[in-house]
Amino acid sequence: MKSQRINGGTLCAWGTSRGFSIVELLVVMAIIALLLALVLPALGGGREAARVAICASNLRQIGVANRAYAADSKLRTCLSIDKGNSLATSSTLIWSSVIPGTGQFALYGHLFRDYLNQNPEVYFCPSSQKVTAAQQRPAIGMKTGVSANAAYYQRGADNNGPTSVKRAANSALISDLFMTVGAKANTLGISHLQFVNVLYLDGAARGLYIPPSWSGNLFKDGDDHSVTGEAGAWSQLDRRDVQVMSLK
Repeated sequence: MKSQRINGGTLCAWGTSRGFSIVELLVVMAIIALLLALVLPALGGGREAARVAICASNLRQIGVANRAYAADSKLRTCLSIDKGNSLATSSTLIWSSVIPGTGQFALYGHLFRDYLNQNPEVYFCPSSQKVTAAQQRPAIGMKTGVSANAAYYQRGADNNGPTSVKRAANSALISDLFMTVGAKANTLGISHLQFVNVLYLDGAARGLYIPPSWSGNLFKDGDDHSVTGEAGAWSQLDRRDVQVMSLK
């Protein structure tokens, strides 16, 4: 220990302190890594829960708009516009412009201008990475030969989609399941890992757990799977054959 006299007094200095050893630094880094491993999954789960809530809110907005349309159209839903034409089948399509210079809304895209305040965000699940609003927004309403798709799979009139609100309230309208393409073609894409949000005719959005037995052809060829002995997905969603989550 060293001492130094200052103005008649004595000030003690304990010498310079030594730095952390490599072992101590490694221990501290290991503790920080462990804490991050514990905290980050919780933060990620919180973000996904928020995305699930936004997704359900999007579907409810479409449901409210659909019923508002029906109130103005003698109880017919917007699917009645497509009935009998090539756009009446289930798909993700909301704006069709196959031929340059032409274009028309499809399925629940008919609600875009007059009933959804021209807000394209409601057609896109925030957890979807395959189809996003940023990708599709520029094509909506444009007659350039480029169509616009939603991130949601919509039930068309040809697949028993309700064209009137007189149908059973438990009729499924829209699901955030989607058919994938490319290397994983004909498989179901699930935005929320273990479950799917579904909009029903009564305007409710419900979260349903997806059974492992569901395969990629569930939405193909309408809703008839008698050949394979497999119930169609829309029928299962109508009956809610899968477990219902709590999405109030």
